Amino acid sequence: MSTGGAGRSGGGRIWVLGLLCGIGAALAPGLLALAGILLAPGLLAFITDPTPGRASARPVLLLGAAAGIRPLLAFNVSSGGVAAAISIGCEPRTVALAWSVQGAGWLAVEAVPLLIRLVLDSTAHARALALRHTRRAIEAEWDIPPRDGEPPT
Repeated sequence: MSTGGAGRSGGGRIWVLGLLCGIGAALAPGLLALAGILLAPGLLAFITDPTPGRASARPVLLLGAAAGIRPLLAFNVSSGGVAAAISIGCEPRTVALAWSVQGAGWLAVEAVPLLIRLVLDSTAHARALALRHTRRAIEAEWDIPPRDGEPPT
């Protein structure tokens, strides 16, 4: 008895991705090793990201891919194997650049919503204070008694 499309958890997609990864490891193990070294933080974020669509992992992987272009081109020019990939991937400057860019991307993805909330809350608070001040000025001008329970300005 089939449950239809509602009961699937994406097992087919994981199988296909595993198959493609295996094909990549068989055909270009050095390239895949170098990409794995450079994209390790992004891959870790992709695996551990619980949000739908992996919203915080995708920018991290994108920035890691952008930072890994030069080392991948250097590997392509060297025409080396796994040893060349590991030697390029173990250069501290290369790894530090790729990982720090991915870390900055993760920090931006996590911090920007908090900063936006802070800015919106502060502007709403400032607007509320300005409206209370304007209301008090109108109440004083028209001799209207202030409402009970109104917070002070």
